[in-house]
Amino acid sequence: MLHGFGAAFGARVRELREAAGATQDELARAVSRAGLIWSRARLGQVEAGEGNPDLAAMVAVAAALTELSGKPVRLVDLLPDSGVSQELTLLREALSGEPIRRPSPVIGTVPDPRLAPGWGQVEDNVARQLGLGSEAIVLAAAHQLYGRSGSEERDHRAGDGATPQKRGRISRGIIAELAEVAAAELAESAAHDAALEVEGG
Repeated sequence: MLHGFGAAFGARVRELREAAGATQDELARAVSRAGLIWSRARLGQVEAGEGNPDLAAMVAVAAALTELSGKPVRLVDLLPDSGVSQELTLLREALSGEPIRRPSPVIGTVPDPRLAPGWGQVEDNVARQLGLGSEAIVLAAAHQLYGRSGSEERDHRAGDGATPQKRGRISRGIIAELAEVAAAELAESAAHDAALEVEGG
């Protein structure tokens, strides 16, 4: 889901409606003429940012605003051009005809290792054992051991057409190997942090 999409869309629709000198009732009627049956109350909900519009709603609103303003309103015009999330910026670029780019997977400002290519059930199991915040170390340990993720290593060892039982046996071995190396890395990192704290204190 696009975070903040409904609110950004609603605020922009209200701004474009007011610039066209139209009331909510007039815009709702124009949207209905464009193919969607909207009441003034429904338009009020949209402008308040309630819900996320689908493509059909965006097309109808753009057509209605074009009719009321006498100026062409494109789909890209229905989103603000600044002050929005990375996802909405990418959507705006796509609606303006730019090639679609993949967003950077992030949790806050730190890339999320769970969205890295190759992350799978093996890594999920190890990270669950080691606890929240261990994901980057789990992935680094896998690349140190195998040159790829543990899930990819499991698939390589199992080969094509492996039975679920064979994949399970191989997974257990890789999970144990990976957990041991990742746990050692976590312990070393914690000891290093503690030493720095003592020096700084």
